Amino acid sequence: MAAVLGRFAGDYTGDDLLLLIDSENVAVSHRAELVTAAAQDTSSIHHGGLATVEIAGNGYQVQLPGCQDAGFRLGDTTPVSVGDGVLVIHDGEESRLAGDLLTLRDEQVSS
Repeated sequence: MAAVLGRFAGDYTGDDLLLLIDSENVAVSHRAELVTAAAQDTSSIHHGGLATVEIAGNGYQVQLPGCQDAGFRLGDTTPVSVGDGVLVIHDGEESRLAGDLLTLRDEQVSS
């Protein structure tokens, strides 16, 4: 049986990017700011739905509704950038955007 580590407001996807935001610990205004920044940079947005992070085997498993809209497929291995209440999964080419989103999140947390 898997233990649920977190429930996320949803995964918001842009082309080659998945943005997961903790719905319980990130303010709605902060979520909106992060999603807007990602959408403007990728020129796309697709709402994926409720996502969960669970312990699975020796690691973690993230259920990502909508990931195919962002160009990801079952079994893909991708870079993940982690911030306070935020996971950014990208194709490697979006590493600058992932860093920018985490910087924005750090600014939100420190204010």
